[in-house]
Amino acid sequence: KSIPLWAPRAEHRDSHYNEMLEAAKAKQDEEYRRLLYVALTRAEDRLYVCGAKGRSKPPETCWYTLCHSMMTHMNDVQSVDFDIGGDTLLDEDTGEVLKTLRFETPQIKPAVARQDHSQETRRSMAALPDWAFTAPAAEPSPPKPLAPSRPSDPDPAIRSPLDADDSYRYARGNLVHYLLEILPQLPPEKQERACEKYLAEPAHELSDAQQSELKKEIFKVIKHPEFAPIFGPNSRAEVPVVGLINKHDLQDYYAISGQIDRMVVEEKRVLIVDYKTNRPPPTDPKDVPDVYKKQLIAYKAALEKIYPQKDIECALLWTDGPNLMPIDI
Repeated sequence: KSIPLWAPRAEHRDSHYNEMLEAAKAKQDEEYRRLLYVALTRAEDRLYVCGAKGRSKPPETCWYTLCHSMMTHMNDVQSVDFDIGGDTLLDEDTGEVLKTLRFETPQIKPAVARQDHSQETRRSMAALPDWAFTAPAAEPSPPKPLAPSRPSDPDPAIRSPLDADDSYRYARGNLVHYLLEILPQLPPEKQERACEKYLAEPAHELSDAQQSELKKEIFKVIKHPEFAPIFGPNSRAEVPVVGLINKHDLQDYYAISGQIDRMVVEEKRVLIVDYKTNRPPPTDPKDVPDVYKKQLIAYKAALEKIYPQKDIECALLWTDGPNLMPIDI
């Protein structure tokens, strides 16, 4: 296999390196000239070759120099004063009149008449289809799926605005959701150590007290005997659900796209469980915020189409307690 070579100074190069360098430059020059040929052969009536003059002399290999050198060896090339709008241009350094080379050739073949592209001609070229004159149909409602996990209604206030750092509340909810998803997948003997290791990661910025508090809250849920079916073999975590529904409770929303925190599929029923980390949690289903109920309504409506022969039940699992609250919908 070939290996790359690099010699930053000329004195570091050997003959083999110089040969490879010259070959690479020759290939680059060949491509540079090929592009010049492409540019020259695209002209239809006139071709102008010009450039900006700087302090230094243009390189011998630039397009302008190559074309100038070529024209000095051609017949019938005229050297004329370079002017713009009748004003002759002078060289800023020498004060001499700038010259330009001009080569003209007669028209050999008769010119092809240009096509008439007037507005009337374009209109007659092709008749527009009927849909071009018809107003577009109204966009379906909703224009994008309703995401029950991100409802449009605001979440209820959980604590006083004068309480401690509010950012921890959101971090706590995310951590609880994630660990309740991952830990039940591990062998029981490894769950506690995995939980401690994850909560101790510096990115979470949790104090020792907060880590201990979260670990206690999470394992009170996982090890609660009443919740065993929720984390049993018939359960799944973070179940995506997409569907078209038609429920008056959801007003005009028909398309949903969401994710169920935990779902249990049994022989005669399907249980939808949504985690909530509110503090303090409500003790009566009547006090559950409507935004949480709408979330469950959407999930239930979608699953009724997937499992038409099963009873669809909904519940909120309040992790601060913990308490599993059935929600009658």
